[in-house]
Amino acid sequence: MYKLYLDCSGAILTIIVTKSNQVLASFSNSAAQKQTELAVETINNLLTKTKLSLKDINEVIITTGPGSYTGVRVGISFVKTLAVLNPKLKVFTVNTLLLQAGLKKAISIIAGYNQKSYLAVYNQGKEVIAPQLVTETAKQGIINDLKDFEVLIDYKTSNIIDNFLILNSKSDQIKVEDLKPLYLGDNFH
Repeated sequence: MYKLYLDCSGAILTIIVTKSNQVLASFSNSAAQKQTELAVETINNLLTKTKLSLKDINEVIITTGPGSYTGVRVGISFVKTLAVLNPKLKVFTVNTLLLQAGLKKAISIIAGYNQKSYLAVYNQGKEVIAPQLVTETAKQGIINDLKDFEVLIDYKTSNIIDNFLILNSKSDQIKVEDLKPLYLGDNFH
């Protein structure tokens, strides 16, 4: 069974091709503002390297956000197109904050907009505080209240490839027609 893991939601573009949970090829590198140009080209390069075609992919695990509005839409559009080529494709989702945290006891933070951050708290993959958009004051309050949680910011110290593979069982299977971005609005002020 061939799987494609895809995260276009932020400054780092991550794509992994696996067979039976063994990594055949991967890419995880800066793609700031270039997800649209790089995603399809990188997927094609990885498939060529592994001598696979898009129709060989049985499952896709994709991040749905929060993150770059355009990047999230690029990934989702690609998966919806792939499902047209392969109607038996199974689609799974994971949010970017959980992807960053993996199975750590962590406060997961990703830069948002208007001087705010996307934040969620996890303990071994279980949600402690749901993903939300927070002000700097709210973010600092959560960090101060949860001193025994590791603080992870903008994928700087996370191994996204390993986390994708670790979280495989925590991904949610959905119907392609239900695939949509996780957009977060203002909750705290």
